[in-house]
Amino acid sequence: MHNEGAIMVEKLIPIYREEELYTLFYDEKNDKILKIPHTKRSLSAYYSLIFGLIVLSALLDPLYLPIQNPLFNLISLFISLVIVYFITKSFYSRYYEQDNIRDVWFDQEEMKVRAKKGQKQLNIELGAAIVFFLVSIFIFIIFIASSEVRALFVSMVCAAPVFILFYMKPLKRRKLLKKLRD
Repeated sequence: MHNEGAIMVEKLIPIYREEELYTLFYDEKNDKILKIPHTKRSLSAYYSLIFGLIVLSALLDPLYLPIQNPLFNLISLFISLVIVYFITKSFYSRYYEQDNIRDVWFDQEEMKVRAKKGQKQLNIELGAAIVFFLVSIFIFIIFIASSEVRALFVSMVCAAPVFILFYMKPLKRRKLLKKLRD
């Protein structure tokens, strides 16, 4: 068990994720590899949230559509991005069992294998984030032009994975994984 006070997972660099079981992180401050299990959460809660957003957007559309003001749309867009930022930050930190952190050690070969798998995961995550980013921008533009709340909410859902990727420090992660592979 790791008991050097509370470690905030946001300050760690992810190395490798073993499906939905755990993630290996690098703690720069203490130069350690940490294993943090994932919380056992049902995906139904997240699907319910998305479904709730769709229903809410359908209810808000008739109230919002008559406004048709580009400045108001931009303000709504900014507020929505702030909301998505805080929701994804909360999701990211609660995804891990932070009270169950363990130091782990791997020999050089084992670490290389995990670093290679981690690099593949990062490449997939970056590709998905680029797609979500582009889709989100496209739908944000539709919202600005149409004032449909449904488009705003869909763009918020598409922006969420992009924010989560940023919490995973892709540039530091890429650099660390290269160092661990070599």
